[in-house]
Amino acid sequence: MMIDNLPNDFLKKIEELIHDSSMPPLGLINLVNKYGYSYLVPLTDSFYKNPVFSIPNVDSANLTSCLNKSDNPVFSKMNPTWMQPIIDVVKGENSGVFLDIGAFVGSVTIHLQKLAQDTFRYVAFEPNPVNRKILFLNLAMNGIDANVDIEPLACSQSNGVETFMVYASSSISGRLSSNPKEGTVSYPIEVTTICSYLENKSSLGLIENSCIPLILKIDTEGHEWQVLRGIGKYWGNLLCCILEYWPSNDLTYEKYLLEHFYVLKIRSCDFSNLIPYQELSGAEELKAYGDESIRASSSVDVFLIPRINGHKSCATLLELSLSSD
Repeated sequence: MMIDNLPNDFLKKIEELIHDSSMPPLGLINLVNKYGYSYLVPLTDSFYKNPVFSIPNVDSANLTSCLNKSDNPVFSKMNPTWMQPIIDVVKGENSGVFLDIGAFVGSVTIHLQKLAQDTFRYVAFEPNPVNRKILFLNLAMNGIDANVDIEPLACSQSNGVETFMVYASSSISGRLSSNPKEGTVSYPIEVTTICSYLENKSSLGLIENSCIPLILKIDTEGHEWQVLRGIGKYWGNLLCCILEYWPSNDLTYEKYLLEHFYVLKIRSCDFSNLIPYQELSGAEELKAYGDESIRASSSVDVFLIPRINGHKSCATLLELSLSSD
């Protein structure tokens, strides 16, 4: 599907969402001129409410005309350079599996597909049904829906059924919670570990070839540690991971990360440029970075390179980290 020539059945699906009372109003981020893609976003997300953005409301009637306009004036000036390390790693491999855990509306998966290569298999985990509908449309609009498996699952450190909590005021924000808060909507959701999922998904090729590289992006609203602990026997396949980092109170999480990974700064706020690949070497230093960044923004991302196996594929990044000190 070409994004500048949307078929009627796709526009009908947009129309259905517009009239679906459970769906938030939709806006369009248009990066066609710069990167070759566009994607729909829920305008209830606080990030996209920022007045510096110019994101048009869209419906089936004006979507095509919006696609043909120039890049969004803010996003056109922003390189999503915080993703560059993972793009470089994907480009350096002939095959592999990319798991987008907490895929939201698919911007990371789309960006990787457009700027890296299509030799990787892509899986997008998104347990929130509102986000998943937008995710499906975004993949279809960019012609990559056949390349990405969408899973309505949550990931954690064990398998089973857990409670997924969504804030009633923002249908797009959700997380696993054993104690749902007042003002939220909760429902049961199937939960899997990364290990179990890969064992049961022989089509991804990890069963047949135990050496196939594995790359992760994890953004699960504070549940990232539990997701990592569910990798199990596939630790040896993991090359790297982009992780949304939420500091702990007692440094337990920080010590866990530093024990298993080289931890590099890549993004400390929504609008920051790429931070030089600076390694965080101590638990208190890592927590201070997270605390300071959260005060400035809601997003703190780190780039993780496993201390065993993975770092060989990312040696250049570690060398750049050392040279920037």
